[in-house]
Amino acid sequence: MKPETAAKTKYGVWGLICGAVIAMIIGFAWGGWTTSGTTQTMTKEAVLASQAAICVAQFLKQPNHEARLKELLAESRSH
Repeated sequence: MKPETAAKTKYGVWGLICGAVIAMIIGFAWGGWTTSGTTQTMTKEAVLASQAAICVAQFLKQPNHEARLKELLAESRSH
């Protein structure tokens, strides 16, 4: 291999590596990419929020929800 070809190959490989690293930095910082751990945490939080909304809606459908809410507030203040 000629010295010019070896140098071009060396700089080409380094350019490829640096380009990949820069693309990953931009993708995770500003592109909205996430790791699987972050995605699982976001999913768990979204499920919890939706379940809480369903629970509140079902509680408010009960005919005596105002009296029951007062009982729950009084009980939580006593602890």
